[in-house]
Amino acid sequence: MKTERIPPERGTFPSCRIAVSPETDIFMIDLPIPLPGMEHQITAWLLRDGRTGWTGLVDVGPTSTVPGLVRTLRALDVRSVDTMLATHVHLDHSGGTAAFLKEFPRCGVYAPEKGRQHLVRPEKLYEASVATLGATVIDAFGEPGYVDPGSFVDSAPLREIEIVATPGHASHHDAFVFTTSAGSVLFPGEAAGVALTRFVADLWIPRENVARFPDGVIPADFRYQSPGTPPRFEYEIYAGSLGRLREREYALLCYSHYGWTEDAAKDLTRLSKQLERWRAVVTEECFIRPRDATGDRELVERIALRLRSEDPLLAAFSFFDAGNKVKEEFFLRNSILGFLGYVRGTGEPRKGR
Repeated sequence: MKTERIPPERGTFPSCRIAVSPETDIFMIDLPIPLPGMEHQITAWLLRDGRTGWTGLVDVGPTSTVPGLVRTLRALDVRSVDTMLATHVHLDHSGGTAAFLKEFPRCGVYAPEKGRQHLVRPEKLYEASVATLGATVIDAFGEPGYVDPGSFVDSAPLREIEIVATPGHASHHDAFVFTTSAGSVLFPGEAAGVALTRFVADLWIPRENVARFPDGVIPADFRYQSPGTPPRFEYEIYAGSLGRLREREYALLCYSHYGWTEDAAKDLTRLSKQLERWRAVVTEECFIRPRDATGDRELVERIALRLRSEDPLLAAFSFFDAGNKVKEEFFLRNSILGFLGYVRGTGEPRKGR
């Protein structure tokens, strides 16, 4: 598939165009957040179906990035969006829905039914987000607005999209499969974890570190990958959703965080094995030294060190720039806390990406 990076113009965001087929283009649009490592981390996906004229957007992103997203869509000659597809309603994926609808009022919104209440009345979701991710991160995302219930559409009119229920990262999570003449394109949200793929790896890895690879080139099989642990991590539910995604073939897998791959089957299989590895390590460490008076801080650090040394899918961490190291350390520890809660069976709220 032909790809093209589109540099930002004044007021727009960087994007990448992927020519999936002669009649179908998709665009990965960066939604930069002014926090360490978050300049190239959150994305929206623009879908253009030349056969039907339908235009869709997977995950609008947080409120703070909507003005730049709208300017970017205008620069890409998008005059209308038929459907905004929300994988789930976490603020980094869907917090900007109300702001986006002010610019595209005729756009229909598909969101998982259980999550729609949090778009209509976002106060509880906002408070929970501050409690789990911290005020600094949530302030950078911006406060969500109120979505009119009349904006929602059900799945019936979406002929271009197949919806796959994939709870786990959130209880209300869906993945989307976009059918093209070149094959199926999967938008898994965070049901397939998070990754950094070869096509965009240089956005996290500075030039001097690229030189450390053989021949000074990021290899074709490069991958950085980790689970997307939700505030309440239910291993069996998450693994079951991943299993459903693995039941079919895809020409392309498009991550929310971050990039895309033409080898979806390998990525999904690797994530499945990674989940098993993390569960084993956390279980072992948890029962070697249970929680003590200092809480989980030392335990989390010990688990993080083990995973960094034992999980090959985390090995690329050493190549990242300082900002991405800070960000990935933050989310690694949150993911470990999610696994700890699962292993202990406490059901306590825990931080997630």
